[in-house]
Amino acid sequence: EMFLIGKARIDIEQKYKSLEIKFSQVQKELGKCEHDLEMFQLRKQRALNQIKMHLPLKLSQIKYLEDDSMPDDISRGLILTKEQMNSLPENLSAVKQEGKSLNRKLKDLKNQYRMLKADLKSKQQQISSEQKKSEDMQILKFGKKIDLKLLRQVGANEELIQIRSKLRDSEEASHKSLHDWDVKIQRAKEDLSKIVNQNTKSLQQLEILRKSQLHLETILNSTAKQPR
Repeated sequence: EMFLIGKARIDIEQKYKSLEIKFSQVQKELGKCEHDLEMFQLRKQRALNQIKMHLPLKLSQIKYLEDDSMPDDISRGLILTKEQMNSLPENLSAVKQEGKSLNRKLKDLKNQYRMLKADLKSKQQQISSEQKKSEDMQILKFGKKIDLKLLRQVGANEELIQIRSKLRDSEEASHKSLHDWDVKIQRAKEDLSKIVNQNTKSLQQLEILRKSQLHLETILNSTAKQPR
């Protein structure tokens, strides 16, 4: 019985080390995913802040929406066309939905992280329990602890094969679960990449709009300078 307990403990230790490596990988992927999302938001905001536009307007073309009156200083105002103004609620709703979707995915990853952490803790407790049983059995039968490394050289019997088979099945199930989590993380990263691409296209469209407005400004200035 002591021999079987020792063998089972060794196998469980090996399984725990394997799970610990996978746990570290999942933890690293989760941190990278959160970091990538944060850096993307910073880059997008920085790019938007760098866009400067100049467009000549008449006062009759401006409607200040705050208090329905024109303030003394409108340098901090944001100028939009009617089409852009009408599309703002829809764009805002889309951005909010994207944010909610990312938050849900990050929440799922964090839940998976906690589950894996709890599983590793359970395996560690199981190892400690098996080790305690093994040491108690050794002291009871031999009056001292036995070097369990020597047990690796002992031939297997039918009961030990059954124990190893059960442990192998459990390990395969754990690996499958970890693989499923890896797939979910990869999907979350792909979704994040799609959002980055979509926002990149939006920034490119803003840049096209900026160039068009600068071109229009040049034409208007040129027309204004021509003698009448």
